[in-house]
Amino acid sequence: MDPTCFRVAQRLQKHTRKACLQFLPEVELQRQWGLLCAKVMAFCPIFCCGNGSDRKGRGKKQPPWRVFSLKELHSATNNFNYDNKLGEGGFGSVYWGQLWDGSQIAVKRLKVWSNKADMEFAVEVEILARVRHKNLLSLRGYCAEGQERLIVYDYMPNLSLLSHLHGQHSAECLLDWNRRMNIAIGSAEGIAYLHHQSTPHIIHRDIKASNVLLDSDFQARVADFGFAKLIPDGATHVTTRVKGTLGYLAPEYAMLGKANESCDVYSFGILLLELASGKKPLEKLSSAVKRSISDWALPLACEKKFSELADPKLEGNYVEEELKRVVLIALVCAQSQPEKRPTILEVVELLKGESKDKLAQLENNELFKGPTAVGHTDYGTFPAEGSSDFISEEKESKPELEEP
Repeated sequence: MDPTCFRVAQRLQKHTRKACLQFLPEVELQRQWGLLCAKVMAFCPIFCCGNGSDRKGRGKKQPPWRVFSLKELHSATNNFNYDNKLGEGGFGSVYWGQLWDGSQIAVKRLKVWSNKADMEFAVEVEILARVRHKNLLSLRGYCAEGQERLIVYDYMPNLSLLSHLHGQHSAECLLDWNRRMNIAIGSAEGIAYLHHQSTPHIIHRDIKASNVLLDSDFQARVADFGFAKLIPDGATHVTTRVKGTLGYLAPEYAMLGKANESCDVYSFGILLLELASGKKPLEKLSSAVKRSISDWALPLACEKKFSELADPKLEGNYVEEELKRVVLIALVCAQSQPEKRPTILEVVELLKGESKDKLAQLENNELFKGPTAVGHTDYGTFPAEGSSDFISEEKESKPELEEP
């Protein structure tokens, strides 16, 4: 690697850490990210970590990902053939591909280059390069040539949770109750790694059904870190422009732009209700009014009518105590008051049913003493014009690796 390129890459890492610690305003941070990433990509084919040969030459362990050439990805995806297309979202399109060694990959290709998109690309690669967990989607590598920006992942043959709940595989009912419980626990463990084990801590900001992918054994992999945020040590939250998907947004984040780990917990609570019931996060009651899944579920939970909350596609084949547990955990997570929500580590423990005392406390939570609405947001009128950067609804027609 050219010494100049290496120094620029080092400055990018230093700048990233410094920006987080100094808590730069969002707009300024985005501007500087774009400038620095452009410099690195102009002088060097890889940023942040150097290439494999350089690392080997310095006696360091090679990273579990690599830089792909554009030619290699054209070959793997049959020139990004439409027949290879898995899905499409805000960032761009996702394609299935096969490398020369026979391994299958998913390639996310930037639709239109811009400083903003470049920044999100850099953020996702930076974060994916940091994390490694069995329940997080693994980075295989990336490509940055000219204005082409591509991220390469492991291919997930069972696509996304969304595709099984509401999309192309929903009629097949491949998700029995045991698989749903494993998906719930696995997803929670992946998020717990981001919140509590990564340094610095990471908030995902876009936990939803299309961002939970399923491998060949239906094990969950949390994906899509384009909206993720690093949390500096000692910070209680970051204030940022709102991004995400309607129905999953915590009220304090949707209204005030205050994001922390608790926002992910709220989104995960909505996801749990979706997983248990098979319902979408938002139900349209009229052209101007939408009801959240938590507002529908809470009165039934208070009346202990848990069987009415189960996905009809399960045809009664579920463990009653586990269904009850999942619903109660979900509703506690989706409370409108962030200080009353559990941490994701507590959620993992509750889902596993490891503590009878904590399960008893859960059942006796004041939330279930009466039919009080929880986590309600008037999605018929929210958000106000110009209040958000990127908010959309989940789309069932494009479930795989979907951008919100």
